[in-house]
Amino acid sequence: MKFWDWVKENLAWLIPAIIAVLTLLFGEGIWRGLKKKGQAANTNQSGQAFIDPDKPNHSYEMGQAYYEQLKYKEAIEFFMKSAEEYEQQSGVSTLDRARALNSAGLVLVDRAEYEKALERYIEARAIYGAKGGAKELASIFNNIAFVYWKQGRYDEALRWHRKALTMQEKKLGKKHTDTAVTYHNIARMYDVLGEYEEALKWYFKALPIREKKLGKEHPDTAWTYNNIANVYANQGKYEEALKWYFMALPIREKVLGKENPDTAWTYNNIAIVYGDQKKFDDAFELYLKAYRIRLAKLGEEHPLTQQSRNNMRNTYDASGRTQFFDEWLNEQLADD
Repeated sequence: MKFWDWVKENLAWLIPAIIAVLTLLFGEGIWRGLKKKGQAANTNQSGQAFIDPDKPNHSYEMGQAYYEQLKYKEAIEFFMKSAEEYEQQSGVSTLDRARALNSAGLVLVDRAEYEKALERYIEARAIYGAKGGAKELASIFNNIAFVYWKQGRYDEALRWHRKALTMQEKKLGKKHTDTAVTYHNIARMYDVLGEYEEALKWYFKALPIREKKLGKEHPDTAWTYNNIANVYANQGKYEEALKWYFMALPIREKVLGKENPDTAWTYNNIAIVYGDQKKFDDAFELYLKAYRIRLAKLGEEHPLTQQSRNNMRNTYDASGRTQFFDEWLNEQLADD
């Protein structure tokens, strides 16, 4: 019998045996990597990134691995190392370098280091403007706008989103998923500015594209459900808001996990609505859920963690409870 014929006949027990050996050698991370097709990196038993150091884009994939683990400091270090290596390899600024700079910018935004993020994006924009296409350049425009939004510079953010939209509608078309991203982003600007009907108009331009092209259970579709709910909540239409939040929540819990910071957004938002409806016990349950996730994943000083705490404090004060808030919160966290 030929070797490959023997392999085919014995696949049923060979594959589990090979996985068992790999797991013994490299830990459970290698098994997760085999299960998840296309995953950039595995981890070893200590939670460190496990990447073949001989791969040409080793540093970039290390950055991706750490980012997936929410280890932002390490992710930034490897993305920036990757950007330097790409330039050293070619002697010029390449699209790979721009991609690494963009990725570093995304992580810096998650760390609320907005000026540094803007520097990375501006540098990437220069490369994409010279060598990239409309898709990449519009994406950078949106990322720059997002930083301005985080800084409260809404008019500037809207200007950059519209620059992205003009390019996308012309080059990609009005039904492209990237164009839908910008519709979504413009809607968010109008929501922040208090122009709620205009916000809904733009969200409902994005939504059918995402539902059709990505599916109703995609995380990006869930973002649109969540943000439509935000607008209704801001208008005081609480039942309508809850309907849309509860469309977003099961998708996030299923696809991202119940301990993901993005899922915590929806817990926090539902809690705000319950607080406004005077359903204080329900509100505190979800506030604490969101706060614990953000505390564990982002750290106590992160703006989103502080947002959860401040929202919870405001609702606590409105509830009329007499115990000091900090004392009450410490008691809740002591139960963990």
